[in-house]
Amino acid sequence: MSVLAAARKGVQDALAGLSVPVYAHPPQDFKPPFVTIDRALLNPDDNIAEKISRVRVTFSVFSEARGARQVEEVLDEIYARLHDVDLALDDGTTVMSKIEFLDAVRDQDGVTYVGSGIVAVTVWH
Repeated sequence: MSVLAAARKGVQDALAGLSVPVYAHPPQDFKPPFVTIDRALLNPDDNIAEKISRVRVTFSVFSEARGARQVEEVLDEIYARLHDVDLALDDGTTVMSKIEFLDAVRDQDGVTYVGSGIVAVTVWH
């Protein structure tokens, strides 16, 4: 398993049991609320050590509820599960998992909100 795939899987596994479903690829016509694991960005950390990789995993939160409350509650759950925790990965051991960014903004409809975030995962492999 690649470092990118391992980091994505580690994040997805850590989010299992969230109050809303979590998908790498949500089924068509699936109704919110749900979380998607969107991207994994590899930033090799060669100047520290050859066997360390930093991966940033992005995610989104979708809701049809009015206002920001549901999105913010899901973002709080994600923070509790991913900030400063060790993730067990198939392809290595995570040295560090830290939330770098969380955001909730009004959707285009002007009524509902969407959320997003980035978690940095440092993988020793």
